[in-house]
Amino acid sequence: SLNQRGKGMDWAELRGVLLALMDALAHAHAQGLVHRDIKPANILFGGKHGELKLGDFGVAVDVRGLDQEGLEGYAVGTPNYMAPEQFEGRICDLGPWTDLYALGCMVHRLVCGKPPFTALGFRALHEAHCTWPVPPMIPTMGVPRGLDAWVRTLLAKNPYARFSCVADTRAALEGLGEAEPWGEVQSFEATPTISSETPVDRPARQPTV
Repeated sequence: SLNQRGKGMDWAELRGVLLALMDALAHAHAQGLVHRDIKPANILFGGKHGELKLGDFGVAVDVRGLDQEGLEGYAVGTPNYMAPEQFEGRICDLGPWTDLYALGCMVHRLVCGKPPFTALGFRALHEAHCTWPVPPMIPTMGVPRGLDAWVRTLLAKNPYARFSCVADTRAALEGLGEAEPWGEVQSFEATPTISSETPVDRPARQPTV
């Protein structure tokens, strides 16, 4: 998976992976599917040439004919990569932009050594993704200067402020140009998290007592 393969990648390699992943995402979205669990562990490589495969569609939903009854109000996904609408169980707001938010979180992790938000526990991550400002990227590799702005667009709190589709996301990425050094390259130790990489399927709003 990309969890293992992503270690030690340079920007050229990562860019190739992202373009291949966006091809897979575009195909899924064309079928009306929103994956809802984009993360490095679900990006797989196989076959003779190590082709990229997008795995684990276990929580994917078809938004073209989505029956919201029984689904509204449930948070489903992996907290480190979940969009605000996933944390809040807003099924009516799901779309390609939901997966693109997760893509932004994943790129932040692969480039900076950690996801954008590393709060402890589900509740804190819920608050972070829904209300905290996106921290600046401090990359551990040379990247294009516009990458930070590209990721910030993906991580907009309002789903309709993000890129609306994979094609726009891809075009913007391809327009960033070549990698260049970004100040002093730093390494990060992973911030301890609780259940942040574990998928959840739970009520988005906890009952009050």
